[in-house]
Parts: sequence; structure tokens; C-alpha cells
Amino acid sequence: LGLFDQPVAEQVYFNIPPSVVNNAKHQELNLLAAHQIMTLLKNDQSTLPFDASDDSSTSSYAIIGPHYNATTDLLIVGGYTGQVCVDGSYDCVPGVLNGIGRYVNADNILYAEGCNGVLCNSTAGFANAVKVANQADK
Repeated sequence: LGLFDQPVAEQVYFNIPPSVVNNAKHQELNLLAAHQIMTLLKNDQSTLPFDASDDSSTSSYAIIGPHYNATTDLLIVGGYTGQVCVDGSYDCVPGVLNGIGRYVNADNILYAEGCNGVLCNSTAGFANAVKVANQADK
């Protein structure tokens, strides 16, 4: 796709306006694709999907990764999706932490960055990420 070619100003996919990215035709195609895909996850302990009726006061959940609380990072140039919020906000792409917080008690969500940003080449935060993962039961 050339997403990592330089210079950035000449990268075609970084210069598509929001009116094209988020138009009705593309929304319809995205919905069709979402209906047709299947995601396979290892789910040994029946963690997913989260049960909204479950009293999550005794369960703890871990979110690990540099984008655990990202919203704007997922939308800006250099992110994954490009600028897609039609209203100019970042509400159309909730961070993982915000999304999971809609289904389980937010007080029971543990998180660790692990690495400072996706371009990080340091393992300094790995020990904390492993500790947080081990503290969670889901």
C-alpha cells in the first residue's frame, strides 16, 4: 500500500478526506464486511463475550498494550484508521479501556502500557505488564 513510504505528504492514503473515508457507500461496505467475518479467539475460560448480567465485582480484567487508552492516537496521521469522525470529535473510536468499561465494572479493570508507543524498542515496561496480566483473572 505504500503507507510507510516517504515523504508523508505524497502518501495517497494519508491524504484522503474524511468525506470520502466515511461516506455512506463505505459505511455500507464496512457493515457488510463486519457481518461476514468471523474472529477466532482462544477462549478457554469463556471470558468472551462479556456477560452484561454478570456481577463483575469479583472479576478483574487486564488490558495490556501501548494503545490501552488511545482514542486520538488511533485517528491521527500515522495511526491506523485516518481521520474518520464526521463531527470533528474523537468519539467514533473509543479506546479499548473505554470500550471494556461499558461492559464491566471499571474499578476492576487493570491496565499497563508495556511499551511507550507502538514504535517503542524498550522492554522496560514489560515486567509491569506481566505483573498486571497475572493479577487479572480474565
